Amino acid sequence: MKKLLTLLLTFLTFTTYAQTDSWVKLDLQLDAWPWESAWELRDSNTDTIIAESGWYGDSQSELIELYIPLNSGTYTFQFIDEYGDGFYPEGYILLSNECQDTLSYAHDLGNNPDNGWTYPGSWSNDGEGEGNTAAMLVDTLTIAPCAPPTTFVPGCMDPMALNYDELATVPSFGPYEGDTTCEYIWGCTDPGGLNYDPEATMNDDMCEWPSCSGFDTSNFFQACNGNQTELTFEWMTSGPGPNCDVNQLHYGYNLESDPFVQSQFYQGELPVGSTPPVTFPYTIWEVSYYNNNTNSVSVKAGGNFATEEIPHFFFVKFQDGTYSDTLWITPQPCIVGCTDSESPLYNPFATIDDGSCQVVDATCPDDEAAITVILTPDTYAGEISWEVVDSLTENVVATSPPYNETGIPVVTTVCVDPTMNLQFNLLDAYGDGMCGSCFGGVDGEVLVINPSCGDTLFHLAPPDMNFGYEISETLGNIEECEVSGPLGGCTNPGFVEYDPMAVTDDGSCSTEVLLGCLNPLSFNYDSSANQQAITPECEYTLRLTDGAGDGWFGSYIGIVQGDSIYGPYTIYNGEQVDIPITLSAILPAKIYFFTQGNSITTANQCGVELINPVGMTTFSVGTNPWTDVMMPYPFVYTTIQQCGDNCIPVILGCLDATAFNYNGSANTDDSSCYYTPGCTSPAYLEYHSQGFVSDFDDGSCLTLGEFGCMDSTAFNYNEYATVEWTSATDSTNPCIPTILGCTDATAVNFIPLTGDPFVDVNTEDYTCISVINGCTDSEAFNYNEVANTDNGSCIAVVEGCTDSSALNYNSDANVENYTCIPFIYGCTDSTAFNYDQEANTDNGSCIAIVEGCTNTLAFNYNSEANVDNGSCILTVYGCMDETALNYNEDANVDNETCVAIVEGCTDSTATNYNSDANVEDYSCIPFIYGCTDSTSFNYDSEANTDNDSCIPVVEGCTNTLSVNYNSEANTDDGSCELIVYGCMDETALNYNEEANVDNESCIEIVEGCTDPDALNYNSEANVEDFTCIAVVNGCMDSTALNYDEDANVDNGSCIPIVEGCTNPSAINYNADANLDDFSCVLPIYGCMDDTALNYDENANTDNGTCIAIVEGCTDPSATNYNSDANVDDFTCVPYIYGCTDDTMFNYNPLANTDNDTCEEFAYGCTDSEAANFDPLANTNNNTCHYNPGCTNSNYLEFYTQGFTADFNNGSCLTLVVYGCTDNSMFNYDSSANFDNGSCVGFVYGCTDPTMFNYNPLANTNNGTCISFIYGCMDPTMYNYDPDANTNQVSATDITNPCVSIIYGCTDPTAFNYNAEANTDNGTCEAVVYGCTDEYDFPNYLFTTYPDYLGGFGTVMTYNIDSDANTDDGSCLYYDLSSVTGVGSPYWLNDDCYSWVVYEVDPYCMTNQWDDFCQAQYDYCDDGTPIGLDDLRSEEILVYPNPTSDNIIVKTKKEVDIVLYDLIGNQLNSMKSMNEVQIDLSNYSSGIYNLQLKYEGIIINHKVIKQ
Repeated sequence: MKKLLTLLLTFLTFTTYAQTDSWVKLDLQLDAWPWESAWELRDSNTDTIIAESGWYGDSQSELIELYIPLNSGTYTFQFIDEYGDGFYPEGYILLSNECQDTLSYAHDLGNNPDNGWTYPGSWSNDGEGEGNTAAMLVDTLTIAPCAPPTTFVPGCMDPMALNYDELATVPSFGPYEGDTTCEYIWGCTDPGGLNYDPEATMNDDMCEWPSCSGFDTSNFFQACNGNQTELTFEWMTSGPGPNCDVNQLHYGYNLESDPFVQSQFYQGELPVGSTPPVTFPYTIWEVSYYNNNTNSVSVKAGGNFATEEIPHFFFVKFQDGTYSDTLWITPQPCIVGCTDSESPLYNPFATIDDGSCQVVDATCPDDEAAITVILTPDTYAGEISWEVVDSLTENVVATSPPYNETGIPVVTTVCVDPTMNLQFNLLDAYGDGMCGSCFGGVDGEVLVINPSCGDTLFHLAPPDMNFGYEISETLGNIEECEVSGPLGGCTNPGFVEYDPMAVTDDGSCSTEVLLGCLNPLSFNYDSSANQQAITPECEYTLRLTDGAGDGWFGSYIGIVQGDSIYGPYTIYNGEQVDIPITLSAILPAKIYFFTQGNSITTANQCGVELINPVGMTTFSVGTNPWTDVMMPYPFVYTTIQQCGDNCIPVILGCLDATAFNYNGSANTDDSSCYYTPGCTSPAYLEYHSQGFVSDFDDGSCLTLGEFGCMDSTAFNYNEYATVEWTSATDSTNPCIPTILGCTDATAVNFIPLTGDPFVDVNTEDYTCISVINGCTDSEAFNYNEVANTDNGSCIAVVEGCTDSSALNYNSDANVENYTCIPFIYGCTDSTAFNYDQEANTDNGSCIAIVEGCTNTLAFNYNSEANVDNGSCILTVYGCMDETALNYNEDANVDNETCVAIVEGCTDSTATNYNSDANVEDYSCIPFIYGCTDSTSFNYDSEANTDNDSCIPVVEGCTNTLSVNYNSEANTDDGSCELIVYGCMDETALNYNEEANVDNESCIEIVEGCTDPDALNYNSEANVEDFTCIAVVNGCMDSTALNYDEDANVDNGSCIPIVEGCTNPSAINYNADANLDDFSCVLPIYGCMDDTALNYDENANTDNGTCIAIVEGCTDPSATNYNSDANVDDFTCVPYIYGCTDDTMFNYNPLANTDNDTCEEFAYGCTDSEAANFDPLANTNNNTCHYNPGCTNSNYLEFYTQGFTADFNNGSCLTLVVYGCTDNSMFNYDSSANFDNGSCVGFVYGCTDPTMFNYNPLANTNNGTCISFIYGCMDPTMYNYDPDANTNQVSATDITNPCVSIIYGCTDPTAFNYNAEANTDNGTCEAVVYGCTDEYDFPNYLFTTYPDYLGGFGTVMTYNIDSDANTDDGSCLYYDLSSVTGVGSPYWLNDDCYSWVVYEVDPYCMTNQWDDFCQAQYDYCDDGTPIGLDDLRSEEILVYPNPTSDNIIVKTKKEVDIVLYDLIGNQLNSMKSMNEVQIDLSNYSSGIYNLQLKYEGIIINHKVIKQ
């Protein structure tokens, strides 16, 4: 059971009010810093506290109300604000009751006594409160008796309390804040708390919370504030309670990253005892948060480029000590500048437009010239201005526009008189020039140019920006720059004479450019070329350097080449960065250098180099911080790259990619290709064991071979042989086979020697046979099979019939040939009906032939005929009435089936359908549905059948545009009235009495003055009311000099009173003054310019005599002597003579005066010790060589010259031919001139790789080769071949040829013949034909005749033969439910019986077998005198029946076979002596007649096709 904590604070109740005679109310409106406030109320007599404040730390801007009961008397009230600012920005403290009204009051700022503060406070702005004095309100209160008002009903006013009093009007507070009589159930009231108490009514601040689950959602993005990157991280947590309140924010990046960038935040260590997501040292920012909803924080991530490609991270630590996931972002650079490509100030690398895209309009009238001022304001843009003055008259010619935006260049073009001697004055109101960096900001810059040619007239840039209040520059006369006339020349780059400086073509283009390699020593030398082709592009190295080694601090460069833009690039820190970049050698590259902010102060430390692939520096700037300073944009550097020419040096080598020594770098074949390196000498064992024939000796020949026969079964087997060759030069097989035989020359089986070792017997096998005489002719009558030597005693064989009782007895025969013919009696007359072709002795039994129709089913059957003459006419039953519907013109026997013709409509869907008609007379009338009522709206005159669709006629107006349109009418009655739109309000200005539909166009009448010239003209009036007032113009300002009291319209003629000096001779004469104020000051002439050389401090009128101080070098002998200077500034530079052209060999960077001593670079070998020393060269180009000779190792001279050459002098003449130069070796090469150690000795053996004993190590065939004999070498296999030496099927089929022994019956005529068996195991069983009931005849019935399934009962097989193993189709089937009984008289598979009971009428089987059934059966069975048993007795077999595809007829007689359908159409015919297969698969299902004719017998056999 829950424990209820009820806290009852029993301070003063209503009865308490009854015990006191007065009360006060305290109202306290707290400010934004409530914790600074405190108060107390004391009894002045007892000095006891009656009431006092609590802590207001969580009560910002809240209103506190207290009702304090007390007795009348004297009290002291004191309120204090510790900080001293009282209520800031506003608030108050008030004590009152209804009897005495205000008792004590103070409000707002505490330093003002008028706000009621007894002791005003004071405070400093240091934010620390040091030196502050508190603000205090102290009052002595005399409280008179005051009864509570009748509406004063104290009680618990909190509806959540257990004792809530809905009648209470004031809370039951006692003298102390928080005192109450409200009763609560204390507990955790937050449903998200783990210990949430749903019955609690007051939170006890003891809720327990689940751990924070991290960010629900998070996001981050980048913004650019100028060139400052600003990152913003956002997140949301939804966990209940304070655990997901953010305790710390962590932001930064890896301090070990390269490059390292300093952030605005301080470096911190990882939180102690924690495991945050980031584990490396990082820049950290921590802050406390108390919000668990949407949060975000923005940070500045360093200056421009400071964070490019450096991942920054962010994560938080929650109140419960857990950490969130880490968010990562890699900021992109923020580059400010002009992003408009059409602007002349376009910065192709800028990502943030700074508004500096301004078009310089330098167009001026013909008699004037243009000056363009480009000024970039510093941090204090509003202080700066400039003016252009005529130095002679000091008249101001042009002034600057106002400047507002820091760092954004403003372009201003002014037109001036070119004859004036102009001066440019740059002014700063504060006196610090444009030195924003002097106060922690950004410096400015000023550039004044002549836009007609780009000449710089004045340029002031950091760090020289602190010029005080003013700096001036004499511009002199501004004139248009002279432009020389167009330069003539060849302007077509496709010609040799092309002049890139030419503007107009002078016809000098004559020689068309033919690009190619001009170096005759190159691989691709082109003799027809006249201009060297160059490599179009190459990989350059862009090298950035920083003289101080600490990075560029925001400066950056970029390269533009054609449409390609590379960069921006910078150095984060360090002194050098190399960047790979692909540049074109055809297009010029433009190099831009940009500075941002104060990075211009260190720009002289920046340097740039472009280095081509061979290490040559083709562009360099910024190499010296004083003499070679990089110029920032808008100055643009232009350079052309040098990627080299297209000449390809000759590289000798093997060019065949299939060769082993293929050289992919070679371009000229030196005939050195080889493909199979290895041992090339057959004399070595490795030659034969390596498995291939080598064309290049790689030194692998190590072991000499022993040649001989290695076949242990051979006659000349050599057990020490390692190579089966005859010798190292003869690869023939040396083995002589062992030939067994009789070696006794007297033996009958001795074979004479031939001299051929591969034929002659060389090994006795003890098979010699002694001589035995006799007849050895196996064909002779007296052949002696023991004899081995014929003695001429053979008697010839005479074959014949040796039976003396036979018809053909031969008395000379000694060998019976079984040809004896017995006497056979019979009719030997071939014309007789019973001619017996087997009879050889006539016995007088011949019968004459009687021809006629022998078919008992025929219409003209002849019972006396014994030979059918083809005259049979088959009986055709049918209707023979020509007028009948089913008349059959082929019928010859009328079967009374005629059907009379009845004509009529046979369409059952027609209105006149005749169910008795069987012949269509085309009189059918179709139903036409519709409305047949002629009075209806939708009457259909063609309809003959009403479908209840009639719609009655409704008359009315059917025009939808009419005012009286009737939506229900379907027939217009001419009553329509057209709509007339208009204003129908009779009081309106535009009332239309003919309108019947108001279109809301009414105009309300507005009376007033309609005269536009009147003073009170009313533009909205449409009816004149004659109230117009005429206009009286004049000055209506009563303070003006010319005030007109009658005027009602001020015409701007007022002249204000201007007081001032009206004396034209005074220096302060005011030409605008019309009232003298006695302030005139007479002039004192002199120079008033305190910067002038002759400044007069007493003068008040400048008389133009000022001489400007011109600082400069006043020494006429100096190089920089300034004849205008009147104050020496100690800048004189003496003349230093030398070569000042930095493109010359002897350029002197210290010289300031060129003395015409420049020498051009002369490249060549400058080493006097070198063979190609060039005494005219002054610059070594690394071409020196000291030992000219043959440098190509593919030539013989390279090895014979005796030294190593460092320059090819053309002495390479003889190509090296590597090979064996030892003529005693197997691979001696007579063409070789350089022995490469590849000699191989002779190795003998079989060298034919197609032979069984091929020896890959042999290089000389010794005639010992043996052919492959393929076969099965496993003696346990069925097809084991003892002669085989290779266990595979063939030379191309390496599969195992062996076949396992499979036992079984191998007799194909046997019942259990196994086609897979290869070894007969005596298990064959003879075929026994009979009824095995293999055929599912009942299923055939049930699926073929589903309509008569009810007529089938239990189908039984009558004659199953248990000895049979092969079904011959002789099974007889019957049904137990048949009324005919078992086989009486017919079977279910009898063709005619099944036809009758299945197709004609199942009645014949299930009810009775009557005459109708018998007649149908006889009709089917006529002409079939021989049944199934007779067929078998005649050795004729027909099966299967029924069949789904084929019928097979087996017979030992010659049989004519004809297939008919049931109406006598012949479908197929054939003859058979053994077996014939009749294909019925293409015939429809049904019963067919199979007619068999043999020996004058005709059998009609019905077959069923499923």
